[in-house]
Amino acid sequence: MISQQERRRDVSLTTLIDLLVQVVFVFTLLLVASGAIEGAPEERGFVTPEVWKTLVNIFDVDVRKSSTEQAKEIQNRYTAVRSDLDKAIQDWDKVKRVQDERQRTIQEQDKLKGVRDQLQRTIQEQDKRIAELEKRIGGAPGHPPCRASNGVEQVVLRASIDVVGRVTTVWLPDAKQLSDLGVSLPDSVNAISRQEFQSAFASIMDHGLSRQPKCKYVATVQYDPRASAGDYQPALTSIQAIFRLNRSPSRLAQ
Repeated sequence: MISQQERRRDVSLTTLIDLLVQVVFVFTLLLVASGAIEGAPEERGFVTPEVWKTLVNIFDVDVRKSSTEQAKEIQNRYTAVRSDLDKAIQDWDKVKRVQDERQRTIQEQDKLKGVRDQLQRTIQEQDKRIAELEKRIGGAPGHPPCRASNGVEQVVLRASIDVVGRVTTVWLPDAKQLSDLGVSLPDSVNAISRQEFQSAFASIMDHGLSRQPKCKYVATVQYDPRASAGDYQPALTSIQAIFRLNRSPSRLAQ
């Protein structure tokens, strides 16, 4: 879109060019009509008194000056007009190039937006298919991961399961996107039971399910390899009830 200021500038440049062209045209026409630039060599350079008076008026020359001074001033002013005309045409060409480049940029942006929108639709469709497959295979709720506006999964939490199945959490940088949306984030917790975990983070799950399409925020999980299956697995199930995992749980370094 061309701004009001740019539109006024374009009108001013066009008007200036038109005026300068008219001045040059009238000047040339007068010289042609008077035979000052045509005819036999000995006749060139002379104009009638009527034409000379018209030139003096056009270029606002002081009539009290001598004819030689008047001729010099007319020449200087005509040269200045031609110079202004050339500069105005150059400026106009620059403006047009900038406008053409801006239009190409807008067209490229529109094209890229179309590609981005198509990719986002493709991602959403693939997320939906994966979630449906997970539901069929493992009985999971079947909700895709929540994604940011740029299509990237929102990995908001790191959860660690200790040797007796207690859960410790740390919010990751993506969680700021939740707080920016007005979501109240519970404090990071240290060594709480799986039941306490589900109670503390249920609001995060509810927020994901309120979005369109419904989704679950993503967490990454670490666990103590010394934990027994009876302690580790229930804690992992409680985490998966609230969050999707972005990858298989990894072992905590000992």
